[in-house]
Amino acid sequence: MLALDPEDVGARVNLGQILLQARKYPEATREFRAAVAAEEYNATAAYNLGQALIRAGQAEEAQEAMKRFGELREI
Repeated sequence: MLALDPEDVGARVNLGQILLQARKYPEATREFRAAVAAEEYNATAAYNLGQALIRAGQAEEAQEAMKRFGELREI
């Protein structure tokens, strides 16, 4: 799908989730960052970005991502 539409947020989130399950955290983080950049109000992308960053050991950045997720949940 991404070959046809690199901006497809759903495809990026799905691919990121697959990469996260495969413990490919840098690759998953890249996909979730792209999804958040394309659609900044996507709570699923924000949450998964936080999870990928946590698992990648990037605690400070993960905290910011989870804070953003919390803000989106309140909207």
